[in-house]
Amino acid sequence: MGDTARVGVVAVRPPGPVGRRVGTGTFNRSHPPRWGMKATATAHPIQGLIKYHGMHDEELRLPYHDSISICTAPSHTITTVEFQPDAAEDVYVIGDERVQGRGAERIDSVVDHVRDRAEVDHPVRLESDAFSPLPSGMNDADCRSERIETDLEDDLRVVAAHVPAYKETEAAHREAAESHMFRARLAHIHHQIDAACDALSDADFDRAFELAEHDSLSLAATTMTGPAGWVYWQPDTIAVFNAVRELRESEGIPAYFSTDTGASVYVNTTVDHVDTVENAVSAVGVDTDVWAVGGPAEIRPSGDALF
Repeated sequence: MGDTARVGVVAVRPPGPVGRRVGTGTFNRSHPPRWGMKATATAHPIQGLIKYHGMHDEELRLPYHDSISICTAPSHTITTVEFQPDAAEDVYVIGDERVQGRGAERIDSVVDHVRDRAEVDHPVRLESDAFSPLPSGMNDADCRSERIETDLEDDLRVVAAHVPAYKETEAAHREAAESHMFRARLAHIHHQIDAACDALSDADFDRAFELAEHDSLSLAATTMTGPAGWVYWQPDTIAVFNAVRELRESEGIPAYFSTDTGASVYVNTTVDHVDTVENAVSAVGVDTDVWAVGGPAEIRPSGDALF
């Protein structure tokens, strides 16, 4: 997948026999860290291909099983963090709004761990321009990333179909194990991960993203059969599914849908077909973006700080 500055598909393995989760990889530092205790970083959000569901450790945010994801660009977020000795309390701001309640508690769990490792007890100010900066684990002892080498990176395009809908991802993770479908998912998920790794390594586009499509259906089955009966899909979600399958079955276009615990849809296709796919998805009546594979998180120059 190119040099180390271009991590698109990587894996993170929690401790023990749980498995491997995929994220954005490790930081590339263009400047060495300084004891000024302020840094700014940028990172891309991810699309889960083989998705994790449920947490065997909610405090550390460690999933029951591995996952495989890709970073999506040019979508990104910028986050600035500073330890402030003279401040009275921690302050977290995302998208110009103060984060409080459960959101602040989740950030606290990460910040407190960093404070322990750095042996400082100063309050923190964190500002992010959009997406939540929360990782799934706390440090390299909790989870580690592995790149999956693939020649599919340059040819992959993702048509994002934005379907507005409220979702409670954390609640869905919390009750996942109570679904009668959860054990069935665990029984086959490791085979799915191995098969997806092989497909990506072999640059088998159809196989890799067919597995992602099937995993989306498996995830939804588990979510919908939990105690709360979460149903995140909206009519436009189903319409996008149908449009994608029509392209594939009637026109032979390589296009596969993927969803997480939400209503929006990722449609994975190739450079040659992305315009046709976007037109078909847009015809459903939803807003779209076209994304490519993004690189790793990166430390930014001090002049890019949000405060």
